[in-house]
Amino acid sequence: MRSSRLIRSFSLGRLPGSLFGLGSIGESIVTDNDAKPDVEPQSPPSRAVREIMECIAERLAEPESTFAEISEWMGQLHERMERRFAAEEASGQYEEAISRAPWLTPDVQALKQQHVELLEHSQQLLEQTQLADPTPSFHQKIREDFDDFAARILEHEASEDTLLQDIYSPPDWAE
Repeated sequence: MRSSRLIRSFSLGRLPGSLFGLGSIGESIVTDNDAKPDVEPQSPPSRAVREIMECIAERLAEPESTFAEISEWMGQLHERMERRFAAEEASGQYEEAISRAPWLTPDVQALKQQHVELLEHSQQLLEQTQLADPTPSFHQKIREDFDDFAARILEHEASEDTLLQDIYSPPDWAE
């Protein structure tokens, strides 16, 4: 069951840190099944996105969860991602990365393009849950689509980590 694997990954804090986030979050602060998708306001955007993704994965693993509930969480996730990516791009961090390591410009541009693609994928998931067919097969399809989306987020954050390492690690010849 892929969703339960993702829940364990989120809950055990195995999500890689992001270029502009805090790193792994450890155990989620959102554990109540009746919790509203309103994560602590002081949570950094990266942490909030991760916590919402945990909640969505948990609900998708529960066949009794309603699509209205899942859709509400997907809406929160999409909004948080929009804010997070906008903040990352407005912060000047990408420009600083390019100024420190101009040869990594294609990697920085790829990360920015991934923001667009991830937001489109998030929007598609939101629309799917809003127009949901409450059959078990559709529930399974949404769960698989979300798992693919979560994997893309993890890959994106791993790419951000790699970029940081490439910028700030000393060259091999310096060791």
